[in-house]
Amino acid sequence: MNLGRGNNVFYGFTASEALSYFKSIYELGTQNKAYYIINLEPYENNATAQLPMIANNLAGLLASDIELPVNGATFEQKKVGAMNISLFNDIQFSQFTINFIDTRKNDILNSIRKYRDLICNPNGTVNEPAKYAMILSFAFFDSSLGRDVIWYRDRLLVAMSMESLQGSAKDPSPNELPILFSVLDPYII
Repeated sequence: MNLGRGNNVFYGFTASEALSYFKSIYELGTQNKAYYIINLEPYENNATAQLPMIANNLAGLLASDIELPVNGATFEQKKVGAMNISLFNDIQFSQFTINFIDTRKNDILNSIRKYRDLICNPNGTVNEPAKYAMILSFAFFDSSLGRDVIWYRDRLLVAMSMESLQGSAKDPSPNELPILFSVLDPYII
């Protein structure tokens, strides 16, 4: 087996070419998934500005985990003769969850309760989305260059909900609240 010593071929390169190539790839670095920033802001200065998690600028500081939809392209299989091919169908942005660590004063939980009142009125009528929509900004930053150097950024118009609340007398760890976000429109902002 030839491992590329001397002038022999190593992945189609000489040893010195391969070394140079792998060094240049190594210098690209990697993006650490812990270096992200999120921000929630009201859409067109609506009433979500009064939610504690937005008014006190807490969303970005208390978000512990996020999995954000990026592309959302869906394809369907079509049979063409004896073969199946994939054809673009549409773009769908699924719901996603952000886990927030709640504060001692339950700022996140109180935000969810107040947000429910922005969606639905006491008489059961539902408000239009412009009254409860928020803009979620997400970005990865370069840890070696600081938070001002951002290589990836995305903004989505979203609405939020919370399915359930968990508590445990046996677990003294901080309360993490999984907040479900629905993308209202990925292109409006």
